[in-house]
Amino acid sequence: MESVKRIYSLKVIIRLCLFFIAKILPMSGYTRAKLYRMAGVDIEKGKVRCGIIHFDTIHPENIHIGKGCEIVDGCTLLSHFYDISEMHTHSHFRGEIYIGRNVYLGTNVIIVKSITIGDGAVVGAGSIVNKDIPPYQVWAGVPAKFIKNRYTESNPIPLSTDDFK
Repeated sequence: MESVKRIYSLKVIIRLCLFFIAKILPMSGYTRAKLYRMAGVDIEKGKVRCGIIHFDTIHPENIHIGKGCEIVDGCTLLSHFYDISEMHTHSHFRGEIYIGRNVYLGTNVIIVKSITIGDGAVVGAGSIVNKDIPPYQVWAGVPAKFIKNRYTESNPIPLSTDDFK
């Protein structure tokens, strides 16, 4: 069996270095979000607080995060996945992850597919998200399931997500 030597481009090496620096150095979540943005993750301009997140290092440009989000330590966001239905070919699929504005992802949330999380949604700690989450809902569990709506008739949904910081 031949060994295969990987050749990395300068862009990939810089990206990996930025992810490494963001994980080991103590810094604010806002500074860490700027480092992730420099590494290629599409983070909307505005206040975004990111903990130590494990991004897909192969395709970070397929991860889109809206402003006002808070993503806590230990979250994993994977924008590519392996096709288990074909045993003879090793097929990887590449998708996009859209995280809307003012979303909160709890500790150790794992996003494993191409999904969309709507504005104002909350995902509970330790959840595995494998399907789309509508706006302003709370989801939790393995796999993530609907828990409740964040807003009721007495507490209506805000008209614009720009009202938040």
